[in-house]
Amino acid sequence: MLRYRLFLALSRYVYHAPRRVGYGFTDLVAALAYLFNVRARRVAEDNVRHALGSGATPAAVRAAVRGCFRAAARYYADLARTPRMTPDRFVRDNLRTHGFEHIEAASRAGKGVIVATIHYGNPEYVAQSMSAWGYRYLALIEPLRPPPLADLVQRLRSSQGQTFVEVGRAGIKAALRHLKSGGVVCIVCDRDIQHGGESVPFFGCTARIPSGAVDLARHTGATILPAVTRGVGLDHFELYVEPPLELIRTGRVEEDRRANTAALISRFEPYLRRDPSQWFVLEERIWPPHPAASRAASSAAEAHVCGSGR
Repeated sequence: MLRYRLFLALSRYVYHAPRRVGYGFTDLVAALAYLFNVRARRVAEDNVRHALGSGATPAAVRAAVRGCFRAAARYYADLARTPRMTPDRFVRDNLRTHGFEHIEAASRAGKGVIVATIHYGNPEYVAQSMSAWGYRYLALIEPLRPPPLADLVQRLRSSQGQTFVEVGRAGIKAALRHLKSGGVVCIVCDRDIQHGGESVPFFGCTARIPSGAVDLARHTGATILPAVTRGVGLDHFELYVEPPLELIRTGRVEEDRRANTAALISRFEPYLRRDPSQWFVLEERIWPPHPAASRAASSAAEAHVCGSGR
């Protein structure tokens, strides 16, 4: 319940505070969390080292990890302000898009659209503005505990009329129905919270990556569009929508799933390599904690990269 009470107090303060003041407060919270949450800091350091590669200096890693904490804190600030968003104004004044025509083209095809993204920038907050283009989407989300916290976050998330359902059997069924009706489904694909993903190369090192987006596309024929958001100042963002992921369909289901999952996660590598400081995965390592476990499935060259991330 402590987590719920802290977020309730934070959300109320940030909701009423001026934008600059609210971000300033959450940036302070991020700085304190960086200093005192040793476990989250080590997780972020490991993830960032993989993205930056073996040539990254300790100073570069530290700077990027501080950014990861700041991005996580600003995610919650933006969540608290979601009810105040005016989508049309946000799109006009706060958002620059690149490749949005891919969403429009895939939507016209009528087979459903899967927008696959990662915990980078603030995809959830930016997606809230999609009603400005007339899109209503369904997002698959991670279950939260305790229930009062889940209820509060759900109220904030759904305040713009979008639909958020927890990952699970009921959520997958809802996503399938939504796609078969030609709708848009948003899914995050860098954390394997269901522990049913595929072991695939990611920055040259084997990681367990969720295959939910690929599975949904295989069952429905929907188009997968990789997408990334990036914060570029106070409440300003860029949205990058990649061209569709062309699925491999050989009839060998397991092999196809693995190959398509690998192809999907590789689309995000250039963004993360260029700037991992907005990648707010602080809860768990993307890669296995033991180098030997990771090297076992990699080539000798890949193993060198894997070892650099420890």
